[in-house]
Amino acid sequence: MSRYSGAVKCQDAKFLRDGMFYNQVVVDKSMSSTTAGAICASIGFCMLVFSLVSLVHMLSKLFRGSAQKAIRRMLNFNPYLNILIGTAITFVVHSSTVVTSTLTPMAGLDLVTLEQVYPIVMGANLGTTVTALLASWVTGSPDAVAMALVHFWFNTWGILLFFPIPITRYPILQWARRLAYYSARWPVVAIVFLLGLFIVAPGLLLGLTYMFSGNTVSFVFGVVLATASVLFVLGFYWWYFKKGGRAKWHAFLEKKAELHRGKQGAIESAA
Repeated sequence: MSRYSGAVKCQDAKFLRDGMFYNQVVVDKSMSSTTAGAICASIGFCMLVFSLVSLVHMLSKLFRGSAQKAIRRMLNFNPYLNILIGTAITFVVHSSTVVTSTLTPMAGLDLVTLEQVYPIVMGANLGTTVTALLASWVTGSPDAVAMALVHFWFNTWGILLFFPIPITRYPILQWARRLAYYSARWPVVAIVFLLGLFIVAPGLLLGLTYMFSGNTVSFVFGVVLATASVLFVLGFYWWYFKKGGRAKWHAFLEKKAELHRGKQGAIESAA
């Protein structure tokens, strides 16, 4: 234990207390915590995929005939009511992922449209803030309540800005359709989108923040990196819209889709 900071040094500490790898990690020490965590994460991912596939098959058999008509009629009733439904369901299950994971296969089965799903997803995002608010009130800490309110007002203003006026929904819905079109023809697009949105872009912005607040060398390097990023975006825009890049990109996607259909046909013929 550090004499001044009160910090506890735990170089060889094992945080595993029980479970299927307890003996290997803690008792025998024949397996590292990292390996056990990687195995558990892989098992969890496989279970998630299996659950989603099972959910699709279950919904395809469940929502047929009159049930399908009832769902469409209910979702077409009032979009603002759909926001409240999404909020209520998320509050009950304490997870917006459950709501989204249920709606995704339903959209794939043509049970719901993107316009119908949109308000429910926004309501689900709002529903996640309720749990945070309740947790912050229990702590009694002003900072915790403030953070929960930031989360709440962020999602609330998102709904107010991008839902009541129909024209404000257009960019989001169009971007979603375009990305879905690209991903359906070449799944790599979805992976690149996720990596770029959640890793590359935040990492770049975070790195630029540290560079601009550092010494002269890091500041200059940050300026060069920021300039290169802007030039890359402008160059891509110029190539895509001015130099026929859009036509080339769509031709490439159609080629990938045709190749995929050929493989699927070969598999079905072999079966």
